[in-house]
Amino acid sequence: MIKYKPITLKYHNLMLGVITHYIKAFYGYSYIKSYLNKDAALFNYILPKVDEINPPLLEEIKDFINKAKFSSQNPSFYINHDYENKFRELIEKLGLTELTSDLYLSGNSKNVRVSDKMTLPLNYTLTDKYNVDELSDLLTECFGGWESERDYIRLVENASNKFSANRKMKTFVVKYNDKIVASGSVILDTELGIGYLHNAGVHENHRRKGLHTALIQKRLVYCLDHGVNTWLMITEDNSASAFGYKKLGFTEYDKFYFYTVRK
Repeated sequence: MIKYKPITLKYHNLMLGVITHYIKAFYGYSYIKSYLNKDAALFNYILPKVDEINPPLLEEIKDFINKAKFSSQNPSFYINHDYENKFRELIEKLGLTELTSDLYLSGNSKNVRVSDKMTLPLNYTLTDKYNVDELSDLLTECFGGWESERDYIRLVENASNKFSANRKMKTFVVKYNDKIVASGSVILDTELGIGYLHNAGVHENHRRKGLHTALIQKRLVYCLDHGVNTWLMITEDNSASAFGYKKLGFTEYDKFYFYTVRK
């Protein structure tokens, strides 16, 4: 059986009821089903539970994929980098191709430099007051027109109104002359003991001004104020975002590859 790392498992539990609709467990794998229909392969995926796929299990997975594709879910395989070589035969037999990867960065109050003293340039202000449509416009532009961004924000905002006492969501934005030019969100759970920093972006005309770092710090302080001192963010390899987190003390924790059925 595959043993996934603790923070990775906590992340999947944290997203239940937010982006994830349900997690269905089978003998050799789990299926993570998202509320999101666009970019389906990035949010609906099969997470292997065993590192050896025997012929009956392979046929079961094939059948599952075909049924899921019929209902337009188009699931991908979410394969941990430690086990990628063991799944090479499965990847070839199913005709899978690598789509992208998730790099998990983690940190805690012992190894990350946290400061509640954030100085922004003149005419920039940091606040938790924002218009959702304006926020969606900014992040859609930051993420290159990512099709699911508006739905993602809507799901997170709606879920925050239903959270239990131990779970909280917060979004902070930076405004320049009263217009949103940067933002970052966090979801935390005091029972899981984790804060997930996500959905952050800075408008290209306002980068290299310390806004990204200020938003990271603001969210870390928010977590600490609620008793959570372990944090996670997910990004792509060698991204500018990853560099900013590593500079503060975050380290590489885990990595997964998305493999999807060739069309």
